[in-house]
Amino acid sequence: MRILHGVSGAANQPATVSKLQRAAGVEARCISVSEGDGFGYPADIKLQAGSDVQESYSDFLRTAIDEYDVFHFYFRSFFFFDPRNNAFPSGLDLLLLRAAGKTVVVHYRGSEVREASKFKEFSPYNYVAENPSGIFSKFREPSLSQRVDFVRSVANVVLVPDEELASYVPGSRIVRRAIDLDDFAPVPHSETTRPLVIHAPSRRVVKGTDSILEAVQQLRDEGLEFDFELIENLPHSEAKALYSRADVVIDQVRIGWFGVLALEGMALQKCVLAYVRDDLLHHLGEAPPLVPTNPVQLADDLRAVIESQELRREVAERGRRYIEEHHDATQIAQQLIDLYASDEVASRAVDPGGVLDYLIVQRNDTKNMYRKKFSVISAVKEARSKGDFVAEFRRIQAKQGLAPAIRRTAQWAYHRGRAKVRHLR
Repeated sequence: MRILHGVSGAANQPATVSKLQRAAGVEARCISVSEGDGFGYPADIKLQAGSDVQESYSDFLRTAIDEYDVFHFYFRSFFFFDPRNNAFPSGLDLLLLRAAGKTVVVHYRGSEVREASKFKEFSPYNYVAENPSGIFSKFREPSLSQRVDFVRSVANVVLVPDEELASYVPGSRIVRRAIDLDDFAPVPHSETTRPLVIHAPSRRVVKGTDSILEAVQQLRDEGLEFDFELIENLPHSEAKALYSRADVVIDQVRIGWFGVLALEGMALQKCVLAYVRDDLLHHLGEAPPLVPTNPVQLADDLRAVIESQELRREVAERGRRYIEEHHDATQIAQQLIDLYASDEVASRAVDPGGVLDYLIVQRNDTKNMYRKKFSVISAVKEARSKGDFVAEFRRIQAKQGLAPAIRRTAQWAYHRGRAKVRHLR
């Protein structure tokens, strides 16, 4: 069995799993085709995105099809370029791999399946209104659900890492995030009366950093003695060294489950706080491996663990046991090997109906994409003939600078084009 993991960094999960599968005697490699996320996650193969991205991915696939039996995708596949729509050639690499007799595994990670309408229903602390980094403008409905339906029709198996994401992907299997215990030895408990609290957000709005900073400031104003560090924009190796010094780790307080930061904190035997949805809390048993919190009660929960060494110790020890039982990368790597080879997964056929439905969606999205391009081109040509385009560009540049002028003039031309197309209809 030859396995290729990728193509996103996915919080170091592809690299971790592929390393442990090699240790189990299976040929496994990890590929990254991201433009770089600043965390420095390792990969055996790196393809850089650029103007010829489709050609470079295609060239790689020609060789990879002969070299690998299992393609385990995290977050996205090779031809998933524009999350805003399902235009050609999105997803066709999955069909190509299935036609070549390969096993295709799609392992969702978060934003790419977390529909805004459901997120607002599931979590009262959601960030749909803020729409950080345009997440819900990129992964928007119904394109998101159409893509999920297509993947379900084509992939041998669809995976999610936890119960929260499972609520967005019916029929998926849970294969939990993997933590290499050799890289995260438990740190002896500190007897300090001035604990160090850390928070390391990948994206502040998503993790609820503002609420965390407010809670920290409230406790400082009360005179509570503790230290706090906000860890950002560091390679993962450097950030991990800082985690080991902490007494308390705050993960996220808005999504409804905990991520890799919380797991790494628990593996290091730290007291972790994170928001877990009320309807999912029972999955953690009567004595959760972390302190369940939310933006409203965070200050009270944080005060409790700062004031009590014993509480920090109890939570930290439960967290370490939880990681050993449920997130040991060696066990998860073998679990995946067994899953790839299982009769149920290996024999699963492509659903023709689901593929046909997606091809219709893809045809319409492709037509709409070219219609939008035509409207922009038409508007630019019309504006140039009247001098409007140049005048608008110069007006914005004089007030806001070059970059805003380029962006806003393009938007202006696009909306003029759309108005013209509507008029012609």
